[in-house]
Amino acid sequence: MVVLLTSTIVQAQGFTSLMITSITPEKILSTASVMPIADVHVLFSSENSIVKFTNPSPMNEIRVYNSGGKLVNTILHASNAYVLNMSQFKSGKYCFRIQVQDEIITKIIVKE
Repeated sequence: MVVLLTSTIVQAQGFTSLMITSITPEKILSTASVMPIADVHVLFSSENSIVKFTNPSPMNEIRVYNSGGKLVNTILHASNAYVLNMSQFKSGKYCFRIQVQDEIITKIIVKE
């Protein structure tokens, strides 16, 4: 529950006081009205080596690391969707580090 406080700051004889004049319970936000910042979905099509990224908020950056931890690709992007063609990548595990505002999301796929 959220409570709305109405107050007044009073200064008298060298003292500062905070006087609460009213307390009113308020429903400001519910969980249904809050949109997640990072809810990244990654879909990999092994048939054509395409990875599709989608998110409700724009993704700032996508970094791709191979199983050895080497950075193999960086995508600077400010959109809600991105398609990456991995046909030139070797078979193996790949880690995607996706930045959405101040959040970092990690997803892993295996390319056979």
